[in-house]
Amino acid sequence: MSLKPLALRVGLTALLGMAGAGGAATAASAAPTFIVNTVSDADDGACNAAHCSLREAMNASNASATASVITFAIPGAGPHSIVVASPLPQISRPVVIDAYTQPGAAVNTYGAGLGSNAVIKVRLDGALLSAASDGLVIAADNTKVRGLSVIAFRGAGMKVASGTGSVIEGNFIGASPAGGAKTGNSGPGVHLLSSGATVGGTAAGSRNLLSGNKGPGVLVAGGASGNQVLGNLIGAAATGIVALPNSSHGVHLQGSGNVVGGTAAGARNVISGNNGAGVLIGFNSSG
Repeated sequence: MSLKPLALRVGLTALLGMAGAGGAATAASAAPTFIVNTVSDADDGACNAAHCSLREAMNASNASATASVITFAIPGAGPHSIVVASPLPQISRPVVIDAYTQPGAAVNTYGAGLGSNAVIKVRLDGALLSAASDGLVIAADNTKVRGLSVIAFRGAGMKVASGTGSVIEGNFIGASPAGGAKTGNSGPGVHLLSSGATVGGTAAGSRNLLSGNKGPGVLVAGGASGNQVLGNLIGAAATGIVALPNSSHGVHLQGSGNVVGGTAAGARNVISGNNGAGVLIGFNSSG
């Protein structure tokens, strides 16, 4: 008879210990979150409930001691245009920039090899910039950017300049939020100069639309290796059956050990309609 209460006490102690450990782990792993709540590009030095531009959120993220998250809550139905007046700061600390948090936005649910029905509600626009500059520049490990339309920059839409493990997924780069208008960037849609990045992914929601740019949809250069280009639409509109060409190649590889597509159904890219090669493997590339 005395064994049952003892067993019960041991079980409760173990469960409470697990709950306590889990609670501590959750608290320790909670990343600081900065909420973009305006289309303004102004920077008054603070990101708060009264005013937090994307620029301010990025500065706050770069100043964070730990990896952070940038979400969106811009008032109104959108799509919302953030028109930058000067180049945005480089991303120097790990961060997740998630524009699918903007109310009304939704990830793609179409299956492998099809188009994209993603609903994009935040557009990043570089049309006011007079000098060559890239849209978002990643110079940190393990950074993720998703849910943005990135247009009209006089360089790449997004660039991974350094670091490893970054993911660019679920974006429309070079195309309007509707996925049909050619409002491309002057350089490549995505420019990879570092290693171990993933553009897209095997899940439906990871599919990027990389179309309408004056450079390649994806350019892997500078000897970058171990990058993956998976599950994207490159050179097509969001329907997947109408051309929205990049003015250059679909994918241009100038490095080794990079992967375009794969054996899983979700890994296959649709690369069509571009004004150059679908995939160009450049000199000094291997693997």
